[in-house]
Amino acid sequence: MIKHQKLSEQVATLTEDLKELKPEKSMLLNNMGCADDAAFSKFKKDENAEDRAILQMKRERQHKFVQKQRIKPKKKRDIWER
Repeated sequence: MIKHQKLSEQVATLTEDLKELKPEKSMLLNNMGCADDAAFSKFKKDENAEDRAILQMKRERQHKFVQKQRIKPKKKRDIWER
């Protein structure tokens, strides 16, 4: 019986917390231009895709830089070396 009462109190507290957080969630979604959770999921998915694309571009740029460093220009031969 005591355990049931404690659990009921916890449920009541969490329910109150949830009621307080719902408007805050709505405000945050609205600020991101998302109407609901589905729109937020799409937003997050697009953001992750953009992050992966940026990372790929950075890797490609780094790879090109390394390749340029490996290819050194030939020295001009001095006339007197012949």
